[in-house]
Amino acid sequence: MKLSLVYFIISTLFSSLAYTQTNTWTGATDTDWHKACNWSLGVVPICGHDVIIPDLANDPDITNIAHCRTIAIQGNAIVDLNSSGSGRLDIGLSGGCSGTAADNGGCGAPNCTTWSVDYTAFNDMPGAVVKDATGLYVVGSEGLAAAGSNQWRMEKRDLVTGAILWNQNTTFTGNAFESASAVAVDGTGVYVTGRDYTPGFFTPNARIEKRNLSTGALIWSKTSATSTVLYDIETDGTNNYSGGIDTNPLLEKRNNTNGNIVWSQSIPIAGTASAWITDITLDGSFIYINISAFTTGYTDGYSIVQKRNQSDGNLVWSQTVNPYVGTPADGMNAIAVDGTGVYLGGKERTGASTSRWYMQKRNLSTGALLWTQTSTPSVASLSVSKVEVNGSGAYFLGTDFLGGTNYQWRVEKRNLSTGALVCTQSTNPGASYDFPGGLVLTSTGYFVVGGKDVTLPANVSTWYIENQCTCP
Repeated sequence: MKLSLVYFIISTLFSSLAYTQTNTWTGATDTDWHKACNWSLGVVPICGHDVIIPDLANDPDITNIAHCRTIAIQGNAIVDLNSSGSGRLDIGLSGGCSGTAADNGGCGAPNCTTWSVDYTAFNDMPGAVVKDATGLYVVGSEGLAAAGSNQWRMEKRDLVTGAILWNQNTTFTGNAFESASAVAVDGTGVYVTGRDYTPGFFTPNARIEKRNLSTGALIWSKTSATSTVLYDIETDGTNNYSGGIDTNPLLEKRNNTNGNIVWSQSIPIAGTASAWITDITLDGSFIYINISAFTTGYTDGYSIVQKRNQSDGNLVWSQTVNPYVGTPADGMNAIAVDGTGVYLGGKERTGASTSRWYMQKRNLSTGALLWTQTSTPSVASLSVSKVEVNGSGAYFLGTDFLGGTNYQWRVEKRNLSTGALVCTQSTNPGASYDFPGGLVLTSTGYFVVGGKDVTLPANVSTWYIENQCTCP
């Protein structure tokens, strides 16, 4: 029996299920409904999944027990139900599900070698990652024996095995949470920025270092004025660009050879109690920045996305993004760019203590909105922390709640033109809060770094790195 409608959906006015997920047919491998690699969630649909069947070349065939909560068959798509054999589709909102949904396997091995690194000194949190042809560079915070005392940790690892090639530390005289927050690389060195609390806990310095590619030895360092923090850094091969906060959002351009300032922009945002640059990206001629801001009185949180000239830092365009007006708990965190647009990731408030992933693409020339997508993998406070893009899709990294204090890492790959979900991958390194810090793409997958088993509010955690194969 074939099921085919212009648009077909089974639904009801109420649900006894508190939590559902959307599982979209991709047909990435073949026409077998019962193969996990043909589905966006990477699993065969279960009774809690809202199934979407787009109009694709590979239409799904049901040859055994199949489950879903609802099913939507779009356009000219067809679901081939082999009811004369063993094919059966149980729809949860129309009678419930019985038996076990069949999984035929057959998805094959990943096309890259996966590995993970689990490193613990005392209290460790990697915050950023970047790569070149010679290795993977990871930076963050490494705990010292003294309570509340940290130093910068910077390391280079082998791309294939994860073996350490070198590691370096910068130790300060302050007794606080010193941390390297961002890293960039070019053919002459590794650029690292972060915080130095030597002047005092509430008056840190921002510090930038350039280090040798082969050994990690220090080439030069620069320290900013007191009460300045830099959160991100990028390089174009000639200069490096960093973003953060002094009294306003701060954007700096420095010479790669000696670290001297080329120009600096302090960006006032009217009507704000606080505002800072969270993330920056380059396209060769322009800088794209994401600014997080709170209104006076901290009654509303939002983001400002700007395009500026790399030559002088002057503004080209500015757009405001406010997913949920009237709450301080939403806005964008991450930004990426390709030749077709600017990609943003953050969160949108959905309840008193809940939020969902919020993703946008904007026009390169004007900043006008091209598409918006949201994702609610679970029912807790969720957010995108990083976005990267290549020719096959936009990859969004963030958190997914599993229950209790257990959060896992989640990567969603989305279509560049529409933002439609292509596939997802999740990793649960530890049994408690796993905090994703950085993402970098490869030809066969991606590297992700972050804190494993973070104990809040002390932020005690393990330095954790994974090399993963990409989803289809």
